[in-house]
Amino acid sequence: MASHELAEVLTNPKVGVHEAWTSPGPGPHENGDICNGRAGTIIVGDNTWTVQLTYSKLHDMDTNGKTTCIAGAPNPLLPLIDP
Repeated sequence: MASHELAEVLTNPKVGVHEAWTSPGPGPHENGDICNGRAGTIIVGDNTWTVQLTYSKLHDMDTNGKTTCIAGAPNPLLPLIDP
């Protein structure tokens, strides 16, 4: 639950606004809601954490509209648009 809410807090600057997040499927959703209940892992140093996967607009664009749930971002982060 913590990773679900953390992802939404970091990616949704218009909390509570109907148009804040739109996604595939009916109605607006925050990115954590799109992948609700799907688990993955991330490694930070020597620790492995179980987190909820989250929707990635970058991966959605790269797969031509297929909703993609991921555990982490590529390193280094890639821009959403070409410069």
